[in-house]
Amino acid sequence: MSVGYVGHSDGWQDINRHRHLEWNFMTAGPGNIALTAELELPPDGHFMLCLGFGNSERTAIKAASGCLDRNGFASVLNRYMEGWRAYQRGLLDLSAQSGDGGQLYRRSIAVLRTHIDKIHRGAGVASLSIPWGESASADQPIGGYHLVWPRDLYHQAMGLLAAGDREMPAQILHYLFSRQREDGSFFQNFWVDGRPYWQGLQLDEVGYPV
Repeated sequence: MSVGYVGHSDGWQDINRHRHLEWNFMTAGPGNIALTAELELPPDGHFMLCLGFGNSERTAIKAASGCLDRNGFASVLNRYMEGWRAYQRGLLDLSAQSGDGGQLYRRSIAVLRTHIDKIHRGAGVASLSIPWGESASADQPIGGYHLVWPRDLYHQAMGLLAAGDREMPAQILHYLFSRQREDGSFFQNFWVDGRPYWQGLQLDEVGYPV
């Protein structure tokens, strides 16, 4: 296993160059990093992988072990799924109108909510991606659609509101108020904590939220 900077010393770079895992870096960061590991598959081809996050190795191991202590993967999955079911039970039921029993509708709502930040209330990124494929460094993070774009956040709010979610659109409204500039405009895009990235004037980024 190894950890490296995306685009420079990550696992893809290693495998592409050596055709197997050659590097064994134990630390990387701050910056845009990727973890890579090789697993020995059991005879039945099934395995369980627990990832734990923390500000130290000890807390990360404790977090991962906590998942294992919850009666296995099925228990963890059921708790996770129940959280989504509980949220969607409070939405409008459009199953009859959807033509597929509501599957696309429920998945779409889940996608919208997945892009909402869990720390900065009401912040939501446009996409969890950098589609033009640039990589970041420790001193120069690369902005992409994983920034707040006011136009896209407006559409997220309207989609959730149309589905019957009134709480999150209100949080988004207050978040946008807190990020609005003195002249009424918004930065073209910014990180979830409000730090601007591109600072051009893009009219739809201002017009839609207003």
